[in-house]
Amino acid sequence: MEPKFLTAKQVRARFGGISDMSLWRWLQDEQLGFPRPLIINRRRFFVITHPLGTPRFDRSGRVLGAFRRG
Repeated sequence: MEPKFLTAKQVRARFGGISDMSLWRWLQDEQLGFPRPLIINRRRFFVITHPLGTPRFDRSGRVLGAFRRG
């Protein structure tokens, strides 16, 4: 199966319209385990394996721990 890619803009929309700064923070947080993008010509492309993993949220809406795959 061919890998599928999403742009950073599509990823931000997929997670509820988060800001680029939020995505950047998720990428900087090693404990979160957000998938790293492939960078081509200064554009970020995220590989989709299973729908980008599923984030876990606490009651206040903050993302918890690592992303769950599958």
